[in-house]
Amino acid sequence: MIAWAWDFSWTMTVGAWNKCYDTTVAVGTRVWDRVTWLAEWIWDKVKSFADGIWNGVSWMAARVWNGITLMACSIWNGVTWLAGGVWKGVTWLTEWTWNGVTWLAETIWNI
Repeated sequence: MIAWAWDFSWTMTVGAWNKCYDTTVAVGTRVWDRVTWLAEWIWDKVKSFADGIWNGVSWMAARVWNGITLMACSIWNGVTWLAGGVWKGVTWLTEWTWNGVTWLAETIWNI
């Protein structure tokens, strides 16, 4: 009878331990699941915020770069247009002067 009582007591104790262990594991798992969910939720918010900042900075940098390239192209076009105008003016003046000198030389030679 004592053996049976001992076995019964031992079985109940081990069963209680197992039940307590299972409950502890279940609670711990649930707590861990909630903690990881919260960490992932916070990380998603931080990541979304950082992506928004990066997109804004990238957009602004693209606009600034487009403005700089537009200004550089406009300045280059202006400089080449001015240089072309100066070259045409110099060649016209040179030809006009040469024609005038040759006309004068022929006129004086034929006198």
